[in-house]
Amino acid sequence: MISAVREVNGNESNGPVKKVVYMSAIGADRYSPIDYFRTKALAEKELLKAFGKTGPSVTIIRPSLVFGDGDGFFKRFATLSKFLPFLPVFGGGQSLFQPVFAGDIGRTIEILSRIDDAGILSGSRNLVVQAGGPDVMTYRQMMELILKTTGRSRPILSLPFAIGTLQGALLEKLPENILTVTRSQVEQLKLDSVVSETSQIVSLHGEKYTTLEAFIRQYGAEGQKELRNLNTVLPTYL
Repeated sequence: MISAVREVNGNESNGPVKKVVYMSAIGADRYSPIDYFRTKALAEKELLKAFGKTGPSVTIIRPSLVFGDGDGFFKRFATLSKFLPFLPVFGGGQSLFQPVFAGDIGRTIEILSRIDDAGILSGSRNLVVQAGGPDVMTYRQMMELILKTTGRSRPILSLPFAIGTLQGALLEKLPENILTVTRSQVEQLKLDSVVSETSQIVSLHGEKYTTLEAFIRQYGAEGQKELRNLNTVLPTYL
């Protein structure tokens, strides 16, 4: 997803584009064998290459797993727990995630859209925001939290990744439904999706890095500088 904000001329938003926000993903890598991560990274590269130090101020947001009312993960597995005799995880469910609230992503985009604020425009130019929430959890721990929140008791069954790959090869060819999983999604589950130490990330295109937590603390409104966590939000919609 790419959002562009234009300067308003009179009553019409037909001025030049001042801000571009691109929704990428933690794990974006132009050399990744996973199409999702590779195409995200290639899009990042083209945006930074196209504008650089001129043109619109470009900010890239790389979220971990995004949660919120109507999400495709927690809501989906909560529904599955109604009729499945168990909840499945692949490879022991030990991959790490740093779930981030959709409202915090939206808050960040709103701040980035303040194109009349020169400090935000310049400070967020060629900026990559790693968007992870306050909690790091394994896949299995997230299944446990879903069951706890919904008040259901189900065993959590670990399946080999090979079974997930076979399942994906079949289900990705059928109409999408609540059981759908793709081979690409199974491959993604082999990797951690957490915020990296920003000082250790090599800049390839002149970009700079920060975390969502640091961004919100710098630009968030007084009294609204904390990120929302799963324990607070999940009970409101599961």
